[in-house]
Amino acid sequence: MDEKLQKYAEILKDSKVFCGTDEGTRWINKQMMFLVLADEKKIADVHGCHMEKIADNEFGGTFESKPDNENEMKDLFEKLGLKYREIMKDKYCVSYYVTKDEKILVDYDEDESMNKYIEYRCYPESAVKAWDKHCHADHGICDEPNDECPSLSHKEQEEILKNEVEDEGLRWFVHYRLSKANYKEELKVFAKWWDLLKKYGLAN
Repeated sequence: MDEKLQKYAEILKDSKVFCGTDEGTRWINKQMMFLVLADEKKIADVHGCHMEKIADNEFGGTFESKPDNENEMKDLFEKLGLKYREIMKDKYCVSYYVTKDEKILVDYDEDESMNKYIEYRCYPESAVKAWDKHCHADHGICDEPNDECPSLSHKEQEEILKNEVEDEGLRWFVHYRLSKANYKEELKVFAKWWDLLKKYGLAN
């Protein structure tokens, strides 16, 4: 194992921020940061929030999303050597772009085209282009099978992951809509990332 990456993984595992608002989002922000640190992605957006009880009731309380401590989030970025820029802040959450290279933050500000998205986010090109062709063009994401949509519908993707992916963790980790024409190759990208996260103890 790479000693530097192992150190980064331990810092991320120990961090009390970027833990998400439920089990489904508990690790995804830390995983995205690690993939940037491992040069698997050039940039990622991460979201600092957690759930806080705002009132008691008979069901155990009413909870609301609250932003993580900004100083602690920035301290984490500094420990990891990540450059960052705030992209959104409200009473529920704070979001940042993170990267290893300050120049990428500038470039991404100046050019948010699909090609730049593919280059920097490193999602499979065929999946991004399929999504951009239909879902992003004011059609919305297809929940049900649609012959006109080159992306898998939510239902189709769930079935494929259930039937063709043995690792339950990987099924959950595939967080991008895959294309009908090339989903098998696209899955290999996510499998590579998932194997790396498992290697460093971040596949939770």
